[in-house]
Amino acid sequence: MHFKNFRIINGAQTCNTLFLNLDKLENVLVLLRVFETKDLDLATRIAISNNTQSPVKGRDLFSEDDQQIRLQKEFDKIRPPVFYERKRKEWDSLWKNKRLEALKYVDKQTKAKRIIDNETCAKGFMALKLKMPAEAKSEKQKIFVLEDFGGYYEKIFNPETTPYHLLVSYKIITFVNEKIAEFTKAYKKLEKNNFQGIKEKDLKYMQKLIEFLPHSDTHITALFGLVFENKYGEDYDFERIHNTVLQNSDVMNKIYEWLRDQLALHIDNVRSAFGAKPFNARNYLVNPKSFVSIENFINTQIKYNKQFLDMLPT
Repeated sequence: MHFKNFRIINGAQTCNTLFLNLDKLENVLVLLRVFETKDLDLATRIAISNNTQSPVKGRDLFSEDDQQIRLQKEFDKIRPPVFYERKRKEWDSLWKNKRLEALKYVDKQTKAKRIIDNETCAKGFMALKLKMPAEAKSEKQKIFVLEDFGGYYEKIFNPETTPYHLLVSYKIITFVNEKIAEFTKAYKKLEKNNFQGIKEKDLKYMQKLIEFLPHSDTHITALFGLVFENKYGEDYDFERIHNTVLQNSDVMNKIYEWLRDQLALHIDNVRSAFGAKPFNARNYLVNPKSFVSIENFINTQIKYNKQFLDMLPT
């Protein structure tokens, strides 16, 4: 029996080993299970179901899913085009083997590469759009798991998901992480120098931030979405956000700083409510139930600080 145009799932290492030892392959038998179908969606789901407990990474397993292929094609139509990485090292392979094709994703002036990966996109989308920051933080391993198996895949990647949904989510969570990294680096540098030259008031505030900020990237990302909802309505236009708000670094910085400070205030309030009981800011943030309280608090703060929204473009 002969097979052609087949795809190997979780067997590439075996095939490579056989190829490297062709001179020794006499009377060697290899267990093979074959599924024949013209339904690509069914083929993908069979592969996923049979590899749920395998070493194959979920992200790579879903790389041939219809939604991943669709999104990659649609990202290619954005001007300028963005490379949507469906699986690990896909960009590295393109850059190495098809350099001329890869160059269309490189800015001619800055040489910056326009690459986003579907895993970071999904994490940001769970926070920004689905308002599931705690799950995005503590259950990211479920991103590439079907809902039937307790995952979130179809919630994130479905026919309604557009490139701009993912692009905005990616850029915001990346921006937030960069701001958190800047603060953490600065804090450690000051700590190394025993906080010399820092006013006591400023030091106390920095110590308050360092307790929760490194664990708050998905929550602050989710709160960006809350700001957009308050300004533009629940069905805000992601492409519009991308082309206006995200292009204004001053506005992005001000939104981030305001949300950071409001989150610090909320955590202070919660800590006070605990009284003498021990309180851990990180544990509070990873609890999915906490976001309801955070959301209500931020909505109230926006209500009483409506001028905050005025800086966003109309």
